[in-house]
Amino acid sequence: GCIKTECLHEGWQTDSSKKVVRLAFALYTDRAASVYDYGSQGEQLGECRHYSVAEIMCCEYVKYFLEAVKIRYSDYL
Repeated sequence: GCIKTECLHEGWQTDSSKKVVRLAFALYTDRAASVYDYGSQGEQLGECRHYSVAEIMCCEYVKYFLEAVKIRYSDYL
């Protein structure tokens, strides 16, 4: 399926909701899906950093994020 990365640029998105979306993108596509929304390499690198484990997991939703990872990779547990 096709994901719509432009949702990350909507005004209603909070820092926490962007983390939820980026984790969902990463679990679904196995890549930093929104990186190519940016033209310059510097902007792409900046967006790529938002997909780091520390960047995504360091928030109040971490226990839910870990459950999502367990579901996605249940074959390996």
